[in-house]
Amino acid sequence: MATTRTIPETGRRNGRPREPRRLPVSDVTLARGSAALLWVLIFLAAMGGLAAWLRPTSEADPAPAVTGDAGAASGQAVVVAGGFAERYVTAYLEAGNEGEVLAPFLGYTPELPTTAQPTELSAPVRAVGIEAAADGYWSVVVAVGWTGQERFWQVAVDVREGPPNAVGLPAAVAGPVTPERSSLDVNMTQPALDDPMVASATGFLDAYLCGTGELARYLRTGVALTAAASTVCGEIDIIRLGVVEGDEADSRTVVLDALLDGSADPDSGTTPRVATYTLLLASRDDRWEVADLLPAPPLEADE
Repeated sequence: MATTRTIPETGRRNGRPREPRRLPVSDVTLARGSAALLWVLIFLAAMGGLAAWLRPTSEADPAPAVTGDAGAASGQAVVVAGGFAERYVTAYLEAGNEGEVLAPFLGYTPELPTTAQPTELSAPVRAVGIEAAADGYWSVVVAVGWTGQERFWQVAVDVREGPPNAVGLPAAVAGPVTPERSSLDVNMTQPALDDPMVASATGFLDAYLCGTGELARYLRTGVALTAAASTVCGEIDIIRLGVVEGDEADSRTVVLDALLDGSADPDSGTTPRVATYTLLLASRDDRWEVADLLPAPPLEADE
């Protein structure tokens, strides 16, 4: 006789109703909070996108804050005004009689002489002076041509609201006044051949620039400098040297002019040059070591 097996109903275990699974209270709260936070974020993103879409296209982000003092001006605004002036003068000289070429810079099409011819530029165009005329309003002098053969143009650039724009056409002006020589806090003289500071400085520069010898040999303990990736000279000859007065007995700030005689490799493209370096030397065991390669010579007015 066949045996009949009864299969329990769905939701039952061992003939008893299955209890529904409940999450702990903390898990329920966390799940509900996460869902609510997700909906809040979605709502905020939608509102931000809607606000950006509804904002008038004429509304622009504010220009960098700039003061009337060029020394305290925003570096970003100076770069923007200088670069804009360079492009504007280039377009102006190449435009000839086509005033519409200048419309992107001025906001209108100027009337240019019908007989004007475009100038082909093969020489550098660079901003060489910038002065604040007012808050966010700059006067930029642009040089066109090779050194000693430049012509200069003055441009007014307004960066107060949004993108920069030129105010008027470029004006031909005289070049900047030749600057006066800065006074160094050191007397440069021809060095003595047996000066131990000259020997240390020469060895350091030979290793640093010419790849001759081990650089660490000339450095003070703990100083980390990296030699030039490609050699720029064959050897070094120090032709002028000066020591700053007032340093401690075991420390000297040295300014020197070094003759770089060009690379030993004739295909390197280098040529003999004179370069100025400023070194901080420290005394140890009757020799001088390089404690730092300073970024600039000290001026007479420096403390």
